[in-house]
Amino acid sequence: MRIGVNSLFLKPQQVGGAEFVLRGLLIGLAQTPDVDLYVFINQDLIQWLNDLNLGKSVKVVPIKIWGNRFISEAFQLPHVVNQFKLDGLINTNYFTPWRLLLKTNSVTIIYDLNYLHFPDLFSWQKKSWLYWMHKLTLANANHTVTISNFVRQDIKKSPIQG
Repeated sequence: MRIGVNSLFLKPQQVGGAEFVLRGLLIGLAQTPDVDLYVFINQDLIQWLNDLNLGKSVKVVPIKIWGNRFISEAFQLPHVVNQFKLDGLINTNYFTPWRLLLKTNSVTIIYDLNYLHFPDLFSWQKKSWLYWMHKLTLANANHTVTISNFVRQDIKKSPIQG
């Protein structure tokens, strides 16, 4: 099975739990014999990936980010991913490339809806951004994964579900 992992969100030591999930996922998939692993990563962060010592069988696909990572994930990443004819792409942070551009199944992880529960901690721009990105992820990802049953239920009850 040919699996890709979208790591373009990565900012080492700045994205908290998502970085640890990415690290664990990559280590686990790299050790799975029937998985051909492709890691799509910002070209400036190759050393972070090399430090994991995933082995020579992992295919590292460096990507030069265009402007900000969301532009690259929305337009550039699908083009690059499609060249590898993958069986699936795992997006390890809440953003999902547009389904119309991506020619493989995608899974996206949503960690929380904290902006809805603690609105005073987020600017109105950040709340609006997260709201619409979560809605788009639910519309574009073939599957979404949450880190807990609480988050799954939270999404079901939230305004992003509709």
